[in-house]
Amino acid sequence: MPSITLLTQISRVGESALRALREKLFAHSSDLLVEFKKRDKDKTGLITLSDWAAAVESVLHLGLPWRMLRPQLVSSLTDNKLEYKSWLKNLAKEQFSHENIQSSLLEALYRNRSNLETIFRIIDSDHSGKGAHYPATSDTASILPPTF
Repeated sequence: MPSITLLTQISRVGESALRALREKLFAHSSDLLVEFKKRDKDKTGLITLSDWAAAVESVLHLGLPWRMLRPQLVSSLTDNKLEYKSWLKNLAKEQFSHENIQSSLLEALYRNRSNLETIFRIIDSDHSGKGAHYPATSDTASILPPTF
């Protein structure tokens, strides 16, 4: 059984890494579009996979094996070429999907859990585990939102 758990963990790490990579690609969409257009000499909206890999590397400078990652990042091809504008649109849609937002939120909460625990301990002044509601004073008014 432990090997299944390990495989599941490796799979989750891989999924998380791919999601982070897609986020990075999305964050550089404008730069990627410029680079793709440079490589699209005939203005067809299509580029070869070699051009895609070279363009992505020239924008991101990550030194990754883009051709090996292509199956996870590029799903549809036309005559063995990539329609780069639709690929960028799909990348944008993926970033705003409900599942991705939930997963990103959970990852952010987990990464910041020690900060959140510290904040909760400050708020939970009576140590009840419920978080004490107290009126804002001049000391706390500057650091707490108005809803506290």
